[in-house]
Amino acid sequence: MRSPPRVSEKEVIFSNKHPLEMYLLAITEMCQRFAYWGIGNLLVLLLVTHFTYDASKASHLFGAYTGIAFVLPLLGGLVADKWNYKSPIYLGMSLTILGCLLLASLKRALIVPSIGLVALGGGLFTPAIYSLLGSVYSHRNHIREGGFSIYYSSVNVGTLIAMITLGYLHTLNWAWVFYTCALVQLIGFIPYMFALKKLKTHQVPSHYFLSKKEDPHHFRLKRHEIERIAVILIMTCISIVFWMAYNQTGSSLTLFILNYTNRHVGKFEIPTPWITCLETLFLILFAFPLAKFYLFLKRIRSSASPPMKTALSLFFIGLCFLVMQQASHNIPLGAKKGSISPTYLVISFGLMAVAELLLAPIGLSLVTNLSPHRYRGLLTGVWFTCIGTGFYIGGYLAGFASEMGWPSFFQIFVFTSFIPAFLIVLFAKKLDKMRHVNFL
Repeated sequence: MRSPPRVSEKEVIFSNKHPLEMYLLAITEMCQRFAYWGIGNLLVLLLVTHFTYDASKASHLFGAYTGIAFVLPLLGGLVADKWNYKSPIYLGMSLTILGCLLLASLKRALIVPSIGLVALGGGLFTPAIYSLLGSVYSHRNHIREGGFSIYYSSVNVGTLIAMITLGYLHTLNWAWVFYTCALVQLIGFIPYMFALKKLKTHQVPSHYFLSKKEDPHHFRLKRHEIERIAVILIMTCISIVFWMAYNQTGSSLTLFILNYTNRHVGKFEIPTPWITCLETLFLILFAFPLAKFYLFLKRIRSSASPPMKTALSLFFIGLCFLVMQQASHNIPLGAKKGSISPTYLVISFGLMAVAELLLAPIGLSLVTNLSPHRYRGLLTGVWFTCIGTGFYIGGYLAGFASEMGWPSFFQIFVFTSFIPAFLIVLFAKKLDKMRHVNFL
């Protein structure tokens, strides 16, 4: 194996060039996100307005869809580790296309099988592509967090475009929504094929566990590897409370915007998805400045550690729901309609975007960086399993929003965010020591 080029300390600190492979993989996932979140963020509206589901049942099904979709990467990670990191991406995109086409039939009996196929496609796709991304930055640790932040925001362009285009298309014809999702996912094959040509220059083994003799990484885990795995598991489990709150965007907050927010600009009524996509818009706008800020912190040798960034993330998501608690303060229990200023939503989604950028790309960077090589796909799957767990719990809780009253409901996420944020601050130094950054 060719040894990596020597990099001077000055180059390590000041370099900010990101490889083309990262952008090609980002465009690939951008298309996948368009299809997955195009369906996910409109699912509650589809069920409530087209299939006349009640809000509670629609929210629970949304929670199940997003939860299962992010638990399946655990299986996808095992497949990627034992098969390879390239083929599951092809298979995942193909299953997503099939699910979109079935959903376009608009038959009630096909709702669950359709979204199940999309969820399975995402489960195979996600851990494999992030494992490939990790290999791209294997010798670029100095720009790793910034690269993951740029990648994460770039792929969310797909979500933003989906919410704008599909948010309008659903007012014309629901079938067009899902045909468009299938078409965009099909386009995703093109950048991925170009990415694979570039990835040939990286040492990405095509398989591991064919036999113990052929496994180049067959040895007992060292102590520092075990402690790193412990850090990964602790941080992924803590992330559950963040994703539980975050998942309200597609469930309770969607219903809040639909029924209780003033969406009129003159005679034009803003489609609900156009407001929910504000979080994604902020995500994209904040990502590049935040990546530059991380690089600046490295230059002055004052970069916040991943645990501290996670604590900050939980603090910001807590503030997001504190704003929403104030917004809903004057909505009486049992009220069916309201006219809340959309300014509250703008502020809340801005805070949520900062929180997501502090947690999601940083967490993925940490997992792919600290994981022992032969467990990288599996532990990436564990990360997404915790996202799925949080999504399922969040979707389940969303079904009780109207019964509890909106202020009390939003208060749940204020407490579940602030308390673990405080605990992480207390144990941040211990977690940093267990990361063994001197081994990187």
